[in-house]
Amino acid sequence: MTRRRDPDESGLGAASRALCGWLLVAAGLAAEPQIDFVAAGIPAHETLRLLSQVGGSPLATATDLAGDLNQPVRLALVRATPIQVRQALGHALQCWFAKEPEPATSTGAVRIVGTRFSRQDQLSIGPLETRVLTSDLVGRDDLVAPVRNLLQPWLGAGCGIDFLASDGLWTATLDAAGQAQLVEALTRLAKAEPAVPPLIPMAAPLIPATTANGRPTGTVLAAQWADAVPAIAATWGISVALASDGDASIGQPLPAMPLAELPAAIARRGAQAALVHGVLCIGRQVPVDRQHPAERRRFAVLPTWHLRRDQTSQAQLVAAVRLRLTPRISQPGWGVVDLGGSLLVVADPPTIHECLEALLDIDRLGLDRAAAAWSDGDAQRTGPRRAP
Repeated sequence: MTRRRDPDESGLGAASRALCGWLLVAAGLAAEPQIDFVAAGIPAHETLRLLSQVGGSPLATATDLAGDLNQPVRLALVRATPIQVRQALGHALQCWFAKEPEPATSTGAVRIVGTRFSRQDQLSIGPLETRVLTSDLVGRDDLVAPVRNLLQPWLGAGCGIDFLASDGLWTATLDAAGQAQLVEALTRLAKAEPAVPPLIPMAAPLIPATTANGRPTGTVLAAQWADAVPAIAATWGISVALASDGDASIGQPLPAMPLAELPAAIARRGAQAALVHGVLCIGRQVPVDRQHPAERRRFAVLPTWHLRRDQTSQAQLVAAVRLRLTPRISQPGWGVVDLGGSLLVVADPPTIHECLEALLDIDRLGLDRAAAAWSDGDAQRTGPRRAP
């Protein structure tokens, strides 16, 4: 079933009719809204209100964004899914987006009621509970700091983690999400079983049906990036968002070209661009995934016992890997923990696989040569591997 709903049905009124369209594509009972929307300089607070109303899910901001809510937003959404709406807003506001849990209730039930935008490292905290967890990590005082670092996004007001090393007991006051993350972290630390999450590339956006033979037509003639956003969205049939500090002169017209060539063409005109979650994000800095790092992180255990000669070489290897992953590994809730004969790497899948490639470089070249190759930006990734 496919139907288009008039904006007046959502109570947006005539003033919003030119800004917002709403499309619902349903497959059986599993319906995911797809939104057409243009914010051509309307304030951030109004953009959030309209998209909350149209999308049917609250979009809130933390107090640290209070000074940004009157700033104009430049984005154009084309059949945007919820994750694309959140990415576009996060890029436009230059902040993270994360799940917003329901406040504590008398029933103790916890529901995700919307999305919160913030620049804070910490996530929204739900109802707290205190648990005592047993572990096999007896005497491992050295793991307290790494565990707290990995749980930092969930350590809001009233939260805490303590460890009784003599008995391997962890006492934690966290919300339900934090408790689940602590259990997974302790399990990985205790068992250290090799595991790597899959690296799944994002599917390429569909070629819009409105283009002739799958090729966009026309030329974007706008003088400024702020004015070009709706034109780019219409020409290529994709959602587009401009960072709050990204407006500048384009310099020359932007002719029609294959979508894959568009980010490079934008870069030649002095801006940075990338497709993230299917949204073309434009700005002064290289666009990034705006989902909070703690919500897209995964756990991996990577063996290193075959690469070390002694404890000193293990410490050198860990230091080299951390340096190789800097600054990406410094995201909130991410980290590399030395387990002696392996590494616990907590990050998003691309960063985990970058760490795996670094270990392969060390395996093939040795630590010193691999580090030198990284410095030169020319790590060799071919040739036979050494036997373990």
